[in-house]
Amino acid sequence: MLKVRLGCSRIPYLCRYLYTRPILNSGHNKWSTIKHDKMKNDSQKNFLSNKYSNQITIAVKLKDPQLQTLLDKAAKNNVPKKVIENAIKKGQGISLNGNGANMTMNLYEGVGPQGCSVIIESMTDNKNRTVALVRGQFNKFGYNMTSNGSCLHYFDKVGVVRVSRDIPDDTTTEGERIIEPLSEEEVMDKVIEIDGIIDVKRAPSSTGENEGDDESVNINLITEPADTNKIALKVRELGYSIESTGIEYMPKEENIISIECAETQESYKKFVNGLETLDDVVKVYTNAQLS
Repeated sequence: MLKVRLGCSRIPYLCRYLYTRPILNSGHNKWSTIKHDKMKNDSQKNFLSNKYSNQITIAVKLKDPQLQTLLDKAAKNNVPKKVIENAIKKGQGISLNGNGANMTMNLYEGVGPQGCSVIIESMTDNKNRTVALVRGQFNKFGYNMTSNGSCLHYFDKVGVVRVSRDIPDDTTTEGERIIEPLSEEEVMDKVIEIDGIIDVKRAPSSTGENEGDDESVNINLITEPADTNKIALKVRELGYSIESTGIEYMPKEENIISIECAETQESYKKFVNGLETLDDVVKVYTNAQLS
């Protein structure tokens, strides 16, 4: 017979702990909505500021008679006064660091892998500083900086007017509005009557290396150097937005050097990227073709 001793039975002791924790919402609260709207507004402001800054700089360089109209539109769209002033200084070639020094354009030349030629275009208020930075980049990768004039004969000096579609001011970012890329045929049909244009071709995209990259929304008009500004003004009258104008160095087809080694390509890309990240460097030209 089973005997149970009640006095010795153990009853579990139940304990309830009282604690609190913050309630996690799904993120659709008032603060989240305000933050989202603010980011959207900031994005729109930055887009307009960059757009007008670029256009004002180009207008100053071109001595565009429509400059004052552009300044009025920028002010109407609440572009900061400092942005407008810096854009004007940039167009005039004046240093933005406050020392009042004029910026000068300089070219540097060098030889890269497999004997390819490199031309570096810079805008600086301190030539000695820029030379040291450029030479340091050549030395870092084991390439040679050469004397001026040693590489120029491998390139053609041309004017380049980069155009794109004119984007309305109410567009926030390109990501929120589909912008149909321009085609060479479309632009050519409109500019064919303009004298001085040598060629029309798609501009390289920010990520692509080839001129035919379909992702680019810009078209380059290749011109005679002396006609660049005149053509830019005429093209703008056709309803296009001028992204940039300038005198550039295009490698001659017979002097293009193909680099096929993957390791050499990677090293050369890092070399060029390093040059392009220097504050004083405007553009890097090369006759190397990375296949």
